[in-house]
Amino acid sequence: MQETQKNPNSYDDYTVAVVCAMSFEMSAVRYMLDREHPRLPRQQGDPNIYVLGTLSGHNVVLACLPGNQGKGSAATVATNLARTFPSVKWRFLVGIGGGVPTDKHDIRLGDVVVSMPDGQYGGVVQYDLGKDTTDDFVLKGFLWPPPPLLRSAVEMMRSDHLVSENKVDDFLSEMLQKGQRLAIYRRPPARLDVLFKADYPHTPYNPTCEMCDGTKTVKRLPRKSKTPEIHYGLIASGDSVIKSAAKRDATVRNPGDILCFEMEAAGLATEFSSIVIRGISDYADSHKNDVWQHYAAAAAAACTKELLAYLDPEAVETASDSAPSDSAPSDSAPSDSNNLSDNREFNSTDYEPDKTKVPQRRHPDPVYEGRQKALRMLEHKIEGWPFQPRSGGGNNSASPMPLHHSDSDLSGYDTYVPIPESREPTPPPTIHGNGQSSTEDVSTWTRRSINSRESSTKKPLLMGLGGNVRMRKVTDDARKS
Repeated sequence: MQETQKNPNSYDDYTVAVVCAMSFEMSAVRYMLDREHPRLPRQQGDPNIYVLGTLSGHNVVLACLPGNQGKGSAATVATNLARTFPSVKWRFLVGIGGGVPTDKHDIRLGDVVVSMPDGQYGGVVQYDLGKDTTDDFVLKGFLWPPPPLLRSAVEMMRSDHLVSENKVDDFLSEMLQKGQRLAIYRRPPARLDVLFKADYPHTPYNPTCEMCDGTKTVKRLPRKSKTPEIHYGLIASGDSVIKSAAKRDATVRNPGDILCFEMEAAGLATEFSSIVIRGISDYADSHKNDVWQHYAAAAAAACTKELLAYLDPEAVETASDSAPSDSAPSDSAPSDSNNLSDNREFNSTDYEPDKTKVPQRRHPDPVYEGRQKALRMLEHKIEGWPFQPRSGGGNNSASPMPLHHSDSDLSGYDTYVPIPESREPTPPPTIHGNGQSSTEDVSTWTRRSINSRESSTKKPLLMGLGGNVRMRKVTDDARKS
C-alpha cells in the first residue's frame, strides 16, 4: 500500500518566517514569492493573519504588524507566529530603514543593509537602552546574533558579490510583471537621491526637497551601476523615528559603525535569533520622505529571496534553533524545571522517588550553602516523618525527600528537597552519664538543635533555606500515618 504523502500546507511544514512592520513591506515580499499557498484555518488565540508560500524552495510564512510599529508589537507578532508554526527555525525581519552614510560606508537610497555581528554586538544594537552618565550614554543589554548557518549563508553571498552583481534588480523585474499596480515599487530617478549636510535642516511644510538649497548637499561620485549595493554590519533599533542628522551622528558615535536605523528589530532579537534586512529609504535626517520607501522595501525583499537560495531547504528541518527563548535559558530567569524544588503536590500514600531526576542549580550561593548545611543536620530520621533518605547507594544521584518537623515553630510545614545519597550522615552527639555512653534520640537532638538556633527569632529554620524550597500545610492524620 502506497504511503500517503504529507500535506505540504500544514502548520508543521513551514520553516522560514518573514516579519514586516508595514503592509507595503509585506506586499513586496509577498509578490516575490515563487508560489503562494492557500491559507490555513486560523489558530485559536493567534490574532495574526499570515501569507503562506514558497520562496527559493523554502516554505515561508509572512506576517505583518497590526498597524503598530515598534519592538513591542514585533515581539508579540513573532511570539504568536512561533506558537502557530512550531517548525519555524529561521526568522527574517524585512523592510525599510534610515541609512547612515559615512566616509567608510557609501550608503545610498535603495541600498540594502543586512545585520551581521560586529565586535561585541550581535548585529542589532538597541541604541536607547542604557544609562546616562556625566560624559556619555552607556549602552546596556544584549541582542542575539543570527544563527551560525544563516551567517555562513550571508558570508557566501557576500563573497559571490565580489565578482558578480546581486540579483535584486532581476527579482524586482520579475515581480513588476505580476501586476500593473506593482509599478509603485519601481526605482525612483537617481536625481531624487540627495544627501544634505548635517547642519542644514529641511525646508518646513514641503513634502519633498525641491525647495531645499541645492548648494547644501554632500558631493558624491556617481555610481557606475544602478544595481543597489548590499552592506553588512550593525543595525540600530529603538522606539522612535530618527529625523535629525545631528541626533543620527551623535547616536552612532557610541556603539560605532552603525549602518542604519529602524524600530522593530530589538523586539524580535530579544525573543528569537534572526536576521534583519533593511532597504534604505532615507538618511535618518529632517529631509526624510516617502519617495524611496516602496523601492527600498522591494530591494530588501529581493535580497531576502537571494539569501534563501544559499540555504538548503532540507537543512532547515535538522537545523537547531539558537533562539534564547527556545534553547538558551537566561540565568536571570531560570525555568521552573531547573529549580531545586519540585512543584508537585505529593501524597504520602502514592509517593515514589524519581531516581532519574537530578535537580541542579547554576550558581551556588550563601542561601544554597546554608540549605545544604541544614540538610546535613536533618538527614536522620525524625519522629513524624513519613519518609526517610534511602540508605546505601554509592552514586551521586539526588533523591527527593519530604522533610517535616513537629516542633511548634515548624508545625504543619512540609518541604520537598533533594538529599544526595552519597553523603555520609552526620552522627548525633553522644551523651556521657553515670560512666556509660548512650546515643540521644535523634529526633530529640535535632529538635533541640533547631530550637536553640531559633529561640531568639522564633522563625522556622526551613523558612530561611531559600525561595526554591516549597512548603505546605499537612494534616494531623497525614502526620500520624
